[in-house]
Amino acid sequence: MKHIITKILYRSVFSDGSFYNLGMIPASGTLRIRTEDSDNGRLITYELEATAVRTIRRVGDAALEGDLFLIVTYDNGLQARIGTAERPARLKLDVQDTLKVSCTWQTVL
Repeated sequence: MKHIITKILYRSVFSDGSFYNLGMIPASGTLRIRTEDSDNGRLITYELEATAVRTIRRVGDAALEGDLFLIVTYDNGLQARIGTAERPARLKLDVQDTLKVSCTWQTVL
């Protein structure tokens, strides 16, 4: 069964404050999760892509640059959490008429 991403929230790993809504354009996000064995144990790779409304997000805690925690929410209520304080997520940004974000993040089980 395929689930649709309904919302992506983000916050700096250096902040204890609220999460910010990325403002994702509906049905534009995909999250691929792969698992494989490695020398360090089970490796999980998260590959996130989404398109968001283009707004200024470069100031203070709302900045998209830097080390982030991400919460990806699906239409059935399930959530995927990407990033930790020790291994934060970083977004690749492509600014056009819209804002295209992508991220690859890995962790071990």
